[in-house]
Amino acid sequence: MKNVIILILCLATVALGYYALSTVRISLGEEGKLEQVITSDLTLPINATGEVVPARRIVLKAEASGEVLEIFKQANEWVDKGELLIRLEKSEEQRSVDRARQDQDRAEARLRIAEVVLEQTETVDIANAQAAIDQIEASLVVSKFRAESVHKTPESFHEEE
Repeated sequence: MKNVIILILCLATVALGYYALSTVRISLGEEGKLEQVITSDLTLPINATGEVVPARRIVLKAEASGEVLEIFKQANEWVDKGELLIRLEKSEEQRSVDRARQDQDRAEARLRIAEVVLEQTETVDIANAQAAIDQIEASLVVSKFRAESVHKTPESFHEEE
């Protein structure tokens, strides 16, 4: 019987608590606010450690240098391939172009000099080769003469005298 009384008391306490929570509002010092429901992006701050890396990294490197006169795109703007980003002062690049042309002219002059030297070398080499052939032919004639004189017998020397 004791158990039944304890069970009834527990059920009464739960029922009384439920009634009190559903009907009585406890004030914490602030009145409730009413807000109109709107549709927008939910922004939540996230605190995390780590490294943020792009999915694709593109390195931009200017082929020219000089003073920037005009900027056509700002940071974080979309850029299409081949689109003009900045305009530079032309004087420094013109000096670079002039220097490159002078280097090209010097290289062409060195090439012409090398071609002339090559042509002269070919003709000199031909003359040197012909001189060497003439010298070898002369030494061949001398060698034949000596060979003939060695093969002659002493009697043949007397016959010629």
